[in-house]
Amino acid sequence: MIVTSSIRLLGLGVCVYGLSSRKLPQNIASERYSFPHSMVYITNIGLVVTFASLFMGLLTTICGTTDTKKRRGWASRMHNILAVNSVGLETIVTLGFWTLYAIDPKNVTSMKIKKAGYSDPMAKQLAMHVFPFFFALHEGWMARPQRSLVHHAVLFVVTLLYYVISRKVATARGKWQYSFLDRMSERIRITVIMCFMALGQASIETFIFVRRRAERAWGRVEDRIKLVPMIKLSTKILFLAFCLYGYSDYGTPQEIVTYTSNLVAGKYLYLTTQGLLLTIATLMLGLFQHSNDTRPTNGVRKWIRSTYLSLLLVTLPLEIIIFLVYWPLHIMCPEKLRPVEFVKNKIAVSLFSDFCLHLFPLTALLLEIYERNIEKSKLHLFVFVLFALFYYGLCREIAKVNNTWPYPFLNGMTEWQRLLFYAGITLAAVLFYEVIAWLKGRHVPVHGAHKDK
Repeated sequence: MIVTSSIRLLGLGVCVYGLSSRKLPQNIASERYSFPHSMVYITNIGLVVTFASLFMGLLTTICGTTDTKKRRGWASRMHNILAVNSVGLETIVTLGFWTLYAIDPKNVTSMKIKKAGYSDPMAKQLAMHVFPFFFALHEGWMARPQRSLVHHAVLFVVTLLYYVISRKVATARGKWQYSFLDRMSERIRITVIMCFMALGQASIETFIFVRRRAERAWGRVEDRIKLVPMIKLSTKILFLAFCLYGYSDYGTPQEIVTYTSNLVAGKYLYLTTQGLLLTIATLMLGLFQHSNDTRPTNGVRKWIRSTYLSLLLVTLPLEIIIFLVYWPLHIMCPEKLRPVEFVKNKIAVSLFSDFCLHLFPLTALLLEIYERNIEKSKLHLFVFVLFALFYYGLCREIAKVNNTWPYPFLNGMTEWQRLLFYAGITLAAVLFYEVIAWLKGRHVPVHGAHKDK
């Protein structure tokens, strides 16, 4: 009860922060934060419903109406409806926002606010478009919902009201709240909004189905939650979110995005990106393995566990090298990592994005390997050598087209110097691999370690 109430209180605070207005000029603030203008943004609607869901969940906990004998109380029924629909709405917000942003940031960014020199800080973006989704999932899980036409009817009514209010405000403003809607005919606009509603309804059905299957397999999950394991799991999910944020171009200046997109292979030519993708894959497999640690192994689970541990042992030395090479050069000789014109004009990714690229992946992998028992394999050493040869050959061939190597400091080297550099990096990865295996052999965690051999 204490843990659940704490999560709900935290969620309420996040929703309030996401809904709060910034210090903007009155003519700009009124466009986004005053009623009814604020309700034409699906993000704000999702935050309001999620806030109401968390509040009703807290109320039912305090009043004791979540007990199975009293679940017919009005508070529980209202909580159930709000919790389920918050899952649908936050799915629309999270998937819709980040998909449209990835296609073109102008789709979901107010040009009026941007031209005025204002932008949402990273924390506020997370409070609006990431964290509410996870709080909605938590609340939906605790509500123990059943399939019902009521959930879909409520979402349909919300969608209908959303369209009516949006159309009325768009008529008054002379434009729709999102620029991509302005470029559509009325028929296509209605179709797109209905497709988003269908996405929300599909997410509701999927969520209820997954929750029921999980409860049949594991029992009431909320009764088995322990504080420490929950904190560990939340930390892993948080670091995975950081890595996904680093992979996106959200905190990257447009000049850098344009520069890399004009290169053959783009950002995928950089070792940082390759290490980040491997880290994301490792963390995802780690979450799957975390949910299966106490379950009997079969052929598929055994293969996934083996793949996860191999990825972990190969990716960790790579992230150590990225960390040790990047930060000294970034601090002392940034022109060795970025084009000189970017350094002179102070064009660089935000500090948080830098951490998501060059610090948090290493931290996440260290946390992963701490609670795992590992086993060395000659195959891992072969992977290091094969990856080094592939990466060097790829960089060499693409450099002929781009007229530059991925990192400026490589341009000043001769062919033999570059070969020696790549060989040295490979040798360092092997040494780190051996050190990690040696340390894990000497210091195996007594509590919380998983037997993965």
